[in-house]
Amino acid sequence: GVTAGCLCDWGYGGVIPLSKNMMTTSFVLSTSSFAFLLFAFLYYMIDGLRIWSGAPFTYAGANAIFLYVGHYLTMNQFPWGWQLVNPTHGTALAMNIWTTTLWAFIAYLLYRKDIIITV
Repeated sequence: GVTAGCLCDWGYGGVIPLSKNMMTTSFVLSTSSFAFLLFAFLYYMIDGLRIWSGAPFTYAGANAIFLYVGHYLTMNQFPWGWQLVNPTHGTALAMNIWTTTLWAFIAYLLYRKDIIITV
């Protein structure tokens, strides 16, 4: 995180500017630093303090490959996805929230029935 901040001069006009479109070193370091801190926080809450079970991430993590392959095979088929008539950010967001919720529900059902699909 500090390296990314130094490279972008703590703004958008440094030696290597912070830009998602260019996938700069600053962008990669800053987003990976944020991901590391989020992972450390979740690890501490779930495994360290045991104040949260980790749901719904636990459900999806038990069958992650099944969910990935299932999403890939059904991504443009109803009810997982559909052709947007008037594509806007709002309609795309609504469709993707629906798809994520549907796969989370499938993951929950598989987890509850103790069905773990492995490779």
